[in-house]
Amino acid sequence: YYRGRRLLDALIDNLVLVEGLKNASKVLYSGCSAGALTTFLHIDYVASRLLPFSPSVKVLGLADAMFSLDQNQFDGTPGLFQRIAEWGYQAWNSSYSINSGCKNSRSEEEDEWKCMFGEHVSMFVKTPVFIINSKFDTWQRKTILGTDCDIGVNCPKSKETFDVEYGRSMLRALERIPKDHGYFVSNCPGHCQTGARWNWNHIAIDNVKMKDAFLMWYDQQNNLGKSDNPSIQYADTGDLEPSVTSMCRRR
Repeated sequence: YYRGRRLLDALIDNLVLVEGLKNASKVLYSGCSAGALTTFLHIDYVASRLLPFSPSVKVLGLADAMFSLDQNQFDGTPGLFQRIAEWGYQAWNSSYSINSGCKNSRSEEEDEWKCMFGEHVSMFVKTPVFIINSKFDTWQRKTILGTDCDIGVNCPKSKETFDVEYGRSMLRALERIPKDHGYFVSNCPGHCQTGARWNWNHIAIDNVKMKDAFLMWYDQQNNLGKSDNPSIQYADTGDLEPSVTSMCRRR
C-alpha cells in the first residue's frame, strides 16, 4: 500500500503550519534524479498549496538530471525506466498526482504513464523550472539507452552514434518547453550535478558557468521588469566535445 500523496501532503502541512513556510516570499522547489522528476510532477501542486497562505509567494523549480526522453534502448526494446514508469504508474495509483495537463494531453489512457518522462511533463508545467542535465547523462545511459560504455572513451561506433542521436533528440525536446523554463545542458557526462561542487562551479557553456546560468535565470524570474528578456537557456550543440573542452572534469 503506497502512501506517496499522503506523505507529500503531510510534508507540505508540516512545512507550512509548523516550520513557517507560510511566511515565505520565495520558494525554490528542487531535487536531483528522482527528486528532479518529482519537481516536474509536483511543483504546480506544491505552488497551489502555498498560495492560500501566501498569495504573493514566488515559487520556482530546479530539476537536476531527469529531463529524460521516452524512447527505446539500443537493442530496440523498452528500457528499464520505461518499464518501471509504466508499472509504477499503475502500482502507485499515480493518476491522482500526475500533472493534469500532461495526463489530459494523452489520447489513450494507457499512455498516461508517459508523463513520468521529463520531455513530456515539462511541456505542461506552469511554474517556471530551471533544468540541468547532461546530453550524456550517466544514469539515463544505463536505464534508458541500455548502453554500457563511456562515450568518447570505449564505446563501439554503433553505440556512440546512438548516444549522440539521443543528445540531439534532447535538444529538440528542449525547444518545445515553455519559454519561462530555463536550462543548462552540457556534453559533460554526469548525473545530479548540483551536488558536485566542481560541476556546479566549473562546467561552462559559451563561457557561462552552470551556477551563473541558474543565478541569471533565478534573478530574471524574481524581477518582473526582466521577464521579457530572452530565456536563460544554454546547451552544447556539438555532438561530442563540450563548448569549452577544458570545462569537463577529467574522468
